[in-house]
Amino acid sequence: MEPTLEKIWELYGNKYRYLVLASLEARKLIEAVAEGKIDTIDNPYILGLQRTIRGEKDLNLE
Repeated sequence: MEPTLEKIWELYGNKYRYLVLASLEARKLIEAVAEGKIDTIDNPYILGLQRTIRGEKDLNLE
């Protein structure tokens, strides 16, 4: 799924919230790669954006 601005507005209502969530997801992916928990050749930043737009992570930041 392509993270279009319309899709971001539909799901989150705020593009900045989406970017914060995506960056947190990317950070988790980078740490997992560094620790050897996952093996990927994909860019973790792109993966973080894609996972967030697909809703593959917990969206509660409290």
